[in-house]
Amino acid sequence: MQTFNDVFGVTFNPYDTNLTPGGSSGGSAAAVAAGLVPLAVGSDLTGSLRVPSSFCGVASIKPTARRLSPHGHVPEVACMQNFLTLGAIAKDTAMLQRFMQAACCDSGGVWEDALPSLPFNPLPPPPPSDISVLLTTSLPSVPTDEAVTVGLEDLGSRLASHGVSVHHGAPEFDEKPLFQAHKLFSELCVSVSETDNPLKRPDKDRSPAASQLHKAEQLRHAARAIFRETMAALKKKDRRKHAVWILPVSGVNAFKHNPNHGPFVIRGAEVPYWKPLLGYAFQAAIMGNPVVTLPIGMVEDVPMGVQVMGELWQDEETLSVSSTLEGLIGKQAQPALHASSFH
Repeated sequence: MQTFNDVFGVTFNPYDTNLTPGGSSGGSAAAVAAGLVPLAVGSDLTGSLRVPSSFCGVASIKPTARRLSPHGHVPEVACMQNFLTLGAIAKDTAMLQRFMQAACCDSGGVWEDALPSLPFNPLPPPPPSDISVLLTTSLPSVPTDEAVTVGLEDLGSRLASHGVSVHHGAPEFDEKPLFQAHKLFSELCVSVSETDNPLKRPDKDRSPAASQLHKAEQLRHAARAIFRETMAALKKKDRRKHAVWILPVSGVNAFKHNPNHGPFVIRGAEVPYWKPLLGYAFQAAIMGNPVVTLPIGMVEDVPMGVQVMGELWQDEETLSVSSTLEGLIGKQAQPALHASSFH
């Protein structure tokens, strides 16, 4: 969840060079935030678009899984297409809308495993009075820094003051087995070994067993149903047309460069490096739901974003609702390192 390598060194956060821009698309998010490019294309398996967008104060979209063809992705992702999702990072939702229109058009190419071309037809931003939000400021299972919780609580108050119906809580997922299911799918994606004999398991292949994957698939479908029912109940209760789930991107905001992946200290307790970074990223990854990352401003002098999750295949609705919320939040502060400063 950082960006550094032996060839190019460490990538800096344009808001503060002492901080990481996140990862794995940290360079892309930093470039967008610094005004070097208006948009960058990437992919997201467990937050690779969402985390750097949040850390660098820019927007991103992780569309519904398989909405965009991964043809041409390096490495090839044939076994990962239900989990690794192509998307983009941009300065705002308007640019994300344009990206989706272009990326969803029929290019005339043929890819055997692609879904039929589904054009992206932007929807007008709905009024706040048509929107219900399920707001999660933290989950008991995820170590969450106080600054993250405070940022979300403040966001909820701001949205409610503009007429958005805000409910505090979370879908009633069974988090632990769902995380284990995501872990199994991730292991499948990274453990596939090349072989010339499809009938023989390669010696180095440590991929999960079929019975494990079957159970993980059951958990995935159950989570999708829970989310769908939760959003439907919210809309019915409030008599509103749209409902989204807003939750943290990560249990921590942008942190100092940590190349050795040392533990975090959160609320006085030491926690493993990966736990707060993955704890809010896996839900959308395993369910495949569309997520827009929205910057909400500076929290303790560090940029922070949130996830806006919509229902499967409702990418247009998720982006239109996010556009409304973006307008209510207001413009973001420009980073110290910005291209306009050097003209």
